[in-house]
Amino acid sequence: MKCPDCGATMKHGIVKNFETGPTLGLQSVIVTNMPASVCPKSSKHEVLVPGAMLDQLQAELACFLLSESFRLTGDQVRFLRKSVGLTQAELAARLGTSRVSVNRWENSRAERPAAESIAIRGIVSAAQTKPIGWISDRFLQNLLNAPTKRPKQLRIDSKSLGFASR
Repeated sequence: MKCPDCGATMKHGIVKNFETGPTLGLQSVIVTNMPASVCPKSSKHEVLVPGAMLDQLQAELACFLLSESFRLTGDQVRFLRKSVGLTQAELAARLGTSRVSVNRWENSRAERPAAESIAIRGIVSAAQTKPIGWISDRFLQNLLNAPTKRPKQLRIDSKSLGFASR
């Protein structure tokens, strides 16, 4: 595989902090120790994640976000909605709210109540082809008590997503 910037041969490597924002739209998520093809010459350290691995990463991140108990950020709501192919209007209809509310949540112009994070996870989970299991009472209680402020970035080690280093 060749670097799209400089044409050098890409080498297998590990990206210590893979920012998912440009690739998947998750500004608040960084995957650490991500196996990828890395350009040894490019000053930008071009990173290419093969399509199959990117699909797996998207599916694993969706499952991770569905299984955690924190309130969802705007980009996480958008990511989960898109991961199952719903429009803002379709998600709003399933939640019993307006498309404008969903748009405001996704753009972080309005805070989502804890109950909405539960409902969004339930809707997306039901539409997933890869089941994540039942939501426990403890999970629901943790979510209802989740703080509204959280770190700006969520760091996930690629090994916890099922990726092994090469």
